[in-house]
Amino acid sequence: IASPRGDWPLDLVRVRGQIDGLLTRPRALACEDVTIESGDVSLTAKGTIDLVGPVVDLNLVLATQLERARAFFDSPPSLTGRVHLETNVVGSPREPRASGRVVVTEGRLDGYGFGDEAEIEFRADADGIDVPSFLITLGDGRVTGRGKIAFDRTLTAHFEAAPENMSLARVLHAVDVPHAWVDLVASGKTSVDGTLAPFLLEGPVDFHVRDFAVFDRAWDAPEVVRG
Repeated sequence: IASPRGDWPLDLVRVRGQIDGLLTRPRALACEDVTIESGDVSLTAKGTIDLVGPVVDLNLVLATQLERARAFFDSPPSLTGRVHLETNVVGSPREPRASGRVVVTEGRLDGYGFGDEAEIEFRADADGIDVPSFLITLGDGRVTGRGKIAFDRTLTAHFEAAPENMSLARVLHAVDVPHAWVDLVASGKTSVDGTLAPFLLEGPVDFHVRDFAVFDRAWDAPEVVRG
């Protein structure tokens, strides 16, 4: 496939389904199996498309490297990691709705990490995104929570999170401050409200901190053995 942003070679295109109505005036398309593969990108789809509405009801599964998303930006950010998306898309072009789950493994955006793995359940419509639950793992720690983002002018947002056994040194490394000489382990909860454009979130924080340590070298440096 040729586009202004570059060519996309297709390794596999498989379509199995049926057309309802006359070939000259079809009423609907039933997709039993649609598979598209291009390098490390895999997309599968099943469902129906009502051409009269038009209304869609499709189950989509997408697996790819995050670097592929750079093709959709004029000034692409640095993206690494792998994403796996499972979603159901229903409704009309004017009132689309989607729900599903996305898993990002070792994802980083302009040097900032999303943890070892981030799993997010979501529901989205024209008004915003509801995140009933998310789970982020980082080393031996994890963060669970939920949130909402409204599609208004400032992207009004609300998030609740509960970190458990999170290492400060690992968090600093994830946000591109590597090789810290201090560490601690934190657990607790927080709830923040605000906007994402501009980015301004605030709220109470209740953390329990343990295992505070100051090292004589970076926390992840190999131990020096003197013979």
